[in-house]
Amino acid sequence: MGRTYQVMVTGLRNQKLLIDLCESEEHMKIMTVLDMKKKISERLPDVKGTRLLFGNIPLDDESHTLSFYGIQHLANILCFFRLPGAQEKMYDRRDSSLIFVNGPDELDFEWNEYKSARAAMSCGHAVTPMSLTAWCRHLLSQGIGKFTCPVERQDDKKKCGAEWLYTEVRRMALLTPEEKVEFEEKLARLAAGEYCVKQCPGCSSTVIRNDFSNLSARCTICTADRQRGFDFCWQCLKEWKGPMPRSDRCDNDGCVNLELEIMRKCADINFEGVDDVTGCPSLRACPKCGLRVEHDTLGCKNIICPRCKVKFCFVCLKGDCKTEFSFSACSSGVAPRQTTIPVCTVKSIEWTQGPFGSA
Repeated sequence: MGRTYQVMVTGLRNQKLLIDLCESEEHMKIMTVLDMKKKISERLPDVKGTRLLFGNIPLDDESHTLSFYGIQHLANILCFFRLPGAQEKMYDRRDSSLIFVNGPDELDFEWNEYKSARAAMSCGHAVTPMSLTAWCRHLLSQGIGKFTCPVERQDDKKKCGAEWLYTEVRRMALLTPEEKVEFEEKLARLAAGEYCVKQCPGCSSTVIRNDFSNLSARCTICTADRQRGFDFCWQCLKEWKGPMPRSDRCDNDGCVNLELEIMRKCADINFEGVDDVTGCPSLRACPKCGLRVEHDTLGCKNIICPRCKVKFCFVCLKGDCKTEFSFSACSSGVAPRQTTIPVCTVKSIEWTQGPFGSA
């Protein structure tokens, strides 16, 4: 029996369904967007009148084939409709600090055709305040705390990748007071996760530790204020009791690794899209940096850690899980529940400057 070619469709109500398209690769290559819409509407009647999105590409020309857009077996398709927009932010042509350019808005991936003049970012690519705001908000929603240019360069067809400082984004996106609060709060949360930070129980200062094999951490602020060494436990966040250094626990009652306890007791996951997987825990620790992650049960078995950006298989925990399809069972089976958590170290993640002390 041949393979059934499918796409994973997210409907307007966020329901996810695997839609059968055809039974052969040849048929898949000649199917049009309109053909796919008809297949989708058989399962999701409310798709009529909406738009489809593949990656960042609106599928507005129904006469184009799926192969034209690069849509393959098990591609993810999003149904959406456009709401009436808020008042458009626009550049002031009299602003001499901006470099105005002719040509298209290179971040307008949804073809909104914003009316504002185009201005060049530090990397040279043209944006409008609305498209820049939308792109950077998308990055933050994906757990990415760095703003990078996604535009494809003309010379080598690779993504530009230039990093924009928040101060540049704030100025070029004409962020409103509300947007500044939104962006800065999200950036702070992402930075806290990236730096493996905790708060000192003595003074509430935000700290990161230098010795990742030792749970006892000395707060320099409390030590100066109290005129004696103040050590606390990185695990239970209480003032340290007992001998040190130690890597397992201090002598405070109830000092346990809560992350391990949570993963030990969590339920098994029921994958909707991955075949023949049973007994897989619903929570895992990233095998590189130790961040606790979970799977949405709907996509393939591979995930990307939001902190260290490492891709690994949620089922077998390998970074090079070799199966014919990413929706197939792992040849090595399901990795057991983790009994240790990798320590987040300087080498585990890509560090950036931040307003944190150290312990």
